[in-house]
Amino acid sequence: LDYLNKALDDAEQNNQYTLLREIYQHLAVAYERLGKFDKAYSNYVLFNQVDDSLKNQSHFNEIQEISTKHKVEKSQEHIEKTKLELDNKKAEIKRRNLIIYFIVAGLLAALIFAFVLFRLAMHRQKANNQLIHQNEEILRSQKIIKKINKALTENEEKLRSIFDVSPFYLLLCCNSFY
Repeated sequence: LDYLNKALDDAEQNNQYTLLREIYQHLAVAYERLGKFDKAYSNYVLFNQVDDSLKNQSHFNEIQEISTKHKVEKSQEHIEKTKLELDNKKAEIKRRNLIIYFIVAGLLAALIFAFVLFRLAMHRQKANNQLIHQNEEILRSQKIIKKINKALTENEEKLRSIFDVSPFYLLLCCNSFY
């Protein structure tokens, strides 16, 4: 009993509840064998109190552990959900960027096409202006040729009337001079 009482003092000072439970149990058994049923009963009650406290603490720890696990799982689910949302947003941003790139490329191609069409129109306008100028030159030349032709025809008629000779005869005569 002396050793158990010493062990009881040490266990109480060091807050070793598991050891306290065993000591109270051994004291209850020892006092019962000695026939000191009052002390056996009080140690048995103390044993039950410490045992209940240890069980409660164990249950509390289990509940805390389950609660912590639940919180961790919830946090993990939230993290995974957030990560999934982030991945979805990244995919959406990629898709939008791709659409923007296609739009920019399309606009750039349309701009290049418009520039080419503008250059062709300018070239065509220049060619048309050149053709108009050439046409005007041809018309002026035609007017001059008509005037010359008219003048020659008038001169030929005057010459015929003067010489009353056919034009073929004149040609023969003119060729004989040379």
